[in-house]
Amino acid sequence: AGCLGVHDAGGSLDFGARDSLAGALERSMDAFAQWEIEVCSLAVLMSKKGFRVVDESRRTLELLPPERYGALSYWAKWACGSAQLALASKIFTQAELDEVLGGATDDER
Repeated sequence: AGCLGVHDAGGSLDFGARDSLAGALERSMDAFAQWEIEVCSLAVLMSKKGFRVVDESRRTLELLPPERYGALSYWAKWACGSAQLALASKIFTQAELDEVLGGATDDER
């Protein structure tokens, strides 16, 4: 049946979920940060322009390395996924993205 990804832990024992969900309800009551609103807006725009479909978007999140997946917030995961889709669609290049983000190294990707 294949290997489960880090995102697909239903029925499994904890895997740190208790720690990652600690305070989630309280945090959900806070206003969104500006960058989170922008990530959401970007995802909607990419969808409307045909650069993002649900299956591809989900795949980009599922392929995040487990250590990164567990450490990133919901909207940070979406930012990573949107960047991957934009790169695949040639909206911008990796070099352009690195320049804007301050020059990511191979270890940081």
